[in-house]
Amino acid sequence: MESKTTQALESLKSMSVIDVTNLPTLQEVERQYLTLVLSKTAGNKPQAAKILGVTVKTVYNKLNEYKAQEAPATEPS
Repeated sequence: MESKTTQALESLKSMSVIDVTNLPTLQEVERQYLTLVLSKTAGNKPQAAKILGVTVKTVYNKLNEYKAQEAPATEPS
């Protein structure tokens, strides 16, 4: 099953009509692209940062941000 990002990019490439209600957010595209670059660099964060044109700190910050978004909210004890 193709991701929303892949479908959207393919639609843009072919210049077909795009269902704007199904487009990924910029944050989703950014996350998927960072994940893709990290997979292509075998997890090498400095190399991924160079490809992405950002600092290594930015890569780590983004990964921490994504991790925080995935963490379930905990109730105070």
